[in-house]
Amino acid sequence: MEVVYRAKDGKIFEYEEDCCSYEEKQELKPFENEILMFDFEGDKIDLFEKNICSAYETAECIVLKTDSAAKFFDTFLRRYGYSFFQECGAYIYNELLSEFIPLEKEISILKEKIKRYENILAKVKEE
Repeated sequence: MEVVYRAKDGKIFEYEEDCCSYEEKQELKPFENEILMFDFEGDKIDLFEKNICSAYETAECIVLKTDSAAKFFDTFLRRYGYSFFQECGAYIYNELLSEFIPLEKEISILKEKIKRYENILAKVKEE
């Protein structure tokens, strides 16, 4: 007896994991230029080299160029117990919060920190 796994388009695989990976990449194809991920070194993550979940787990920045890509991404991640924003935009991983937040919000947080640090530095210099 032989067990095979058949993708939705009829392609046959010997291993279930290979079949699932192939189907995931087929689902992602329409959005390949609309979902971008970058790791903590600033390097672009190839979504066709990794699966989306492992890419998500190693990403520092995620860019969703369209609302349809954002909806697809959120729906896809929910299958695996993750959730994400359903709006297009750039998102950055905030280590303190342990979640992705809009990049603009992270920039605001950092600007506020810089102002606080500059005030502290100015007070230190006055003494």
